[in-house]
Amino acid sequence: MRCGVWSNPPLKRLIVRETRSAPDMLTEERIAVYIRATAQSSRHVVASYRMSNDEVAVVDSTLQVRGVQGLRVIGSSVFPTIPSATTNAPTIALGERGADIVLNVWPGPANLGLPANLGLAA
Repeated sequence: MRCGVWSNPPLKRLIVRETRSAPDMLTEERIAVYIRATAQSSRHVVASYRMSNDEVAVVDSTLQVRGVQGLRVIGSSVFPTIPSATTNAPTIALGERGADIVLNVWPGPANLGLPANLGLAA
């Protein structure tokens, strides 16, 4: 336990063992190199294609991508901000709402010149 903050009470009693320790990681520079080489995100991408009715938003309130006809984004990337809790419930709600939007505007297979039997409910 070489890092100062972890070797001080009360945190020291919570550390069972070091899992990524090396004698050469004693400098700030080497620690920064290690973090850059090994850090990764396991979180969901959120708020990268903001939905809003203003002109700078990528997606409007009907989940339509501005300037691209027929393309919608139905996922957590359209959230205007990152939810303070898990993204699961809001993403499910958005998916349900997005499905309603698509079903209300989709002309159906017959109107698109597609075979009528696509295995889709009417």
